[in-house]
Amino acid sequence: MRNAWNRNAAYVVEKALLYGTPDDRDALASEFLVNSSGDLAALARSQFGSMVMRALLRLPGPSTQKLQELLSTSAAVAQLRATKHGRRLLDDHGLGLSAHTSRGGGGAGGGSVLAAPAA
Repeated sequence: MRNAWNRNAAYVVEKALLYGTPDDRDALASEFLVNSSGDLAALARSQFGSMVMRALLRLPGPSTQKLQELLSTSAAVAQLRATKHGRRLLDDHGLGLSAHTSRGGGGAGGGSVLAAPAA
């Protein structure tokens, strides 16, 4: 995880997560997932750490779900909301949605999901 803080190393980790073999991607993901949600949130708040977190969240399988759970804790969401990189990560991946819905949500195209289609 310490490599994800460094600009050049973060690029290498990101590419390994995107283009590595499935076994290599799983090994890298498991190294990140042993950290606490606070450590992952701190990493995701930085420019290069958020780049690595995005790559992790794109992986198929249970590692993505586990990472989403870790980053969706109220403490992690509060940390991520403190920086622009953290906010982008939350918004792009739908994490911490309860913070959006409690403010009224809305926005463009925010119609009801249950509305019947127009005939």
